Amino acid sequence: SIDAIRKSVAIKEDWNSYYGLGAALFRTNQLIESIDALRKSVAIKEDWNSYNGLGAALFRTNQLIESIDALRKSVAIKEDWNSYYGLGAALFRTNQFPEAIDAFNKSLAIKEDWKSYQELALALFNLDQYSESIKAFQKSVAIKEDGDSYRGLGCSLFRDSQFKAAIESFRKSLAIKEDWNSYHGLAWALFNTNNFVESIAIFKKSLKIQKHWKSYQGLGWSLFKIDQFKEAIDAFRSSLLLNEGDWSSNNGLAWALLEDNKNEEAIKIFRESLLLIEDWKSYQGLGFALLKTKCFNNSINTFRNSIALQESKKSYLGLSESLEKANKHQQSLDALDQSRRIHLEENKYEQWLKQIYIQYGDMDSELIEMPSSFLYSDYNKLHSVSQKNQTNCKLAFIEEEENINQFKYSLVKDCIITNIYGVYNFEGIPYKEGIIRRGDNNTLEDFPRGMYHKLNLSIYPKYKEIKSAILIKYLNFHIGHALTEMCANIYPLLFWAEKDCDLNKLTIIISNKCKVYKKDLAELLRINPEKIIYVDDDDLPLKIKRLYIPRPTMVLHKFMNTNHSKVVQKYLNLYIRNIEREKDFKRGNDYFLNMNGILLAGDYPKKVYISRSRMPNSKRKLIEESEIENELINYGWTILFPERTSIYNQLNLYQHANFIAGIEGSAFHLLMGINNPKLKVILLSKKTVHLDLKIQFSSLKTKVEYIYCLIGAGNKVRSTQNVTLDSNYTFKSISNKIDEIAKLGN
Repeated sequence: SIDAIRKSVAIKEDWNSYYGLGAALFRTNQLIESIDALRKSVAIKEDWNSYNGLGAALFRTNQLIESIDALRKSVAIKEDWNSYYGLGAALFRTNQFPEAIDAFNKSLAIKEDWKSYQELALALFNLDQYSESIKAFQKSVAIKEDGDSYRGLGCSLFRDSQFKAAIESFRKSLAIKEDWNSYHGLAWALFNTNNFVESIAIFKKSLKIQKHWKSYQGLGWSLFKIDQFKEAIDAFRSSLLLNEGDWSSNNGLAWALLEDNKNEEAIKIFRESLLLIEDWKSYQGLGFALLKTKCFNNSINTFRNSIALQESKKSYLGLSESLEKANKHQQSLDALDQSRRIHLEENKYEQWLKQIYIQYGDMDSELIEMPSSFLYSDYNKLHSVSQKNQTNCKLAFIEEEENINQFKYSLVKDCIITNIYGVYNFEGIPYKEGIIRRGDNNTLEDFPRGMYHKLNLSIYPKYKEIKSAILIKYLNFHIGHALTEMCANIYPLLFWAEKDCDLNKLTIIISNKCKVYKKDLAELLRINPEKIIYVDDDDLPLKIKRLYIPRPTMVLHKFMNTNHSKVVQKYLNLYIRNIEREKDFKRGNDYFLNMNGILLAGDYPKKVYISRSRMPNSKRKLIEESEIENELINYGWTILFPERTSIYNQLNLYQHANFIAGIEGSAFHLLMGINNPKLKVILLSKKTVHLDLKIQFSSLKTKVEYIYCLIGAGNKVRSTQNVTLDSNYTFKSISNKIDEIAKLGN
């Protein structure tokens, strides 16, 4: 058929022949050729069937935006259920869930189909509309009993807290097809109905299918519930080997170690857990671990932190015992009286976990002075304490869109900082400006340290008083974090350091969560480390008369100030001058590969590929990257291994390049350190590009072309997953495409 139709269009180009050719090629999985034929068909005549086929072929090759466009044109000509279904599927896979729901509903209005109901339910699920998702899944399985639909129904019922019904749905899914997701969901549903022995057995079955950290986490908590602490410790450790950043596994490990009397290790793990999320129960556990190891002063402060977040009888009893051991008898009796006053039963794990999600997003910060630009004069203002009183005003946390490109700060008068993350007024209400935030919504995931809390400050008997200080909310000298969130918060110090202000006159406050970077910050700014302070476990809380808080020049997953690149450039200048010059970078040629094997001084390559192939195995890699590099070298590209050379050298190479290609990663943040209007970026990505890179490229008007060619490969190890080329590309074809884009120019 394909051969005959090709002969037909060779004689006369007819839309119907091209449509037939495209359809035949599609059915033989020759998708690229099918797309070409169908585009020729609609160029001659815009027919709904041709657009429908084109949309389907584009969908199959992961060209989802183009697929949506073609399918919208199809339904504009004729409202067909298949086109609406395809449109919904493409919208769903680009996370446009409300639009996907509309398309699926229109498809179902024409013809009721189990697959449309299934995809509609998934879209509703992703918008947390669980009751509607349940109805759609139920309609889907009424038409066809499909294992995926039963599993989705189980997940929706679980999220709607209908755990017994969820158990039934997961069992039906497993009766049709055994898979990890269904076993995993069934195990958690059993856990939430207190069937811990059976949940242990099901978690173990899920782990035979896939060694997943979430299953190890659930197994750990199930074992913990029946007092099998040693086995729980092993399960939590296995979870953390696969995902070291999981708070629940970290927290569970700490509690299991405490119950198993491994107190020193429990202290270490509780502290790691509190770096991820601060909650009262973890402080309580840490307090008891410190008490058992006779660190009484530390345990006193830790129990006070727990009580400041949430009063509980057990924490007051721990505080009372710690005070008694420290020979503070009257305070011990007072704490004992408080425990009697409360008469609270200890909350179960599920109950206190939910309390972490309590939101205070509707609170306005009480700020003194409207935000204003950071100027040189602000340096003098900051280390001067003879300021007149300003009028109180209310100011919301959210940045006004018209002002996000300015440098601003907030000045807070009379505030408290403890070793619990955040800044508080004297009533213990948190200032929204005092916490690092990510994204748009007031959800736990958007706050790296967890949601902020109201504190009971009466538990702290004394404070250390400071007249004036600047708060730096975030420090992390890893290159990706440093150029984004850290620069966004330390920029006043960078401006003042560039002007040779004596920063030793300032008091700089950092979070104790960032204390490991104190020496790095002091080295960067060339200041006395003692001028950088934080509240450690055994320190008094701080009472600050005047606290300056910079408004961030970027918020991850939300926006980037167009001036953020200027901040990055000032940071890099200081970093190269004060830190990098002390490092010993080898002068050999192992940091690059090219056709000649040499890079002469002043000989800057125009086409640079940033490689991850020589990074440690613990880092994310592209499996075919070495083969791609060899192909690109033949096309005249230079392969750069950035971890093997200095930042100064990288910036010089990027400044003179016309094209830079590579898989998405933190190396591309370094492009904020240059001013190269000729540069075009060619980024290899999954179908969804990392949002912060897209925001960066958009904010800085970087010319970029995305190639959606990557998929995950293998299990995540320590939250890292390798990638591989999808089925539409080989290492040769992707290399050719990269070079073809470069040939087309900017």
